[in-house]
Amino acid sequence: ETIVNSSESAYYVTDVSASADKAIQNAEKGSVDIAVIATKTITDESEESKKSKLLVIGNGRFITDYTITSSSYPLSYLGNNRDLMLNGIARLTGRDGALTIRKQMNS
Repeated sequence: ETIVNSSESAYYVTDVSASADKAIQNAEKGSVDIAVIATKTITDESEESKKSKLLVIGNGRFITDYTITSSSYPLSYLGNNRDLMLNGIARLTGRDGALTIRKQMNS
């Protein structure tokens, strides 16, 4: 299930090992999924089926343990990714009514 995707006029880089100039020259144009929810049905020994969900966001630096666990950077300081992360957790836990754009929290 696609949560976030780019427009058809977006460019995306597939070779991050190249120099910036070469990466831009080889960038591909078109829509690409940025965030998706992957769902898998799991059956245990009692033959009871359960659904497992995984939120996958296409940026490895979207959020890190350092940001979450550091006492000098509380959860409210995740910047622009805060709403995306909290809404993703709400979606995974079936709390779609909690999806919102939150008021900015300044230090």
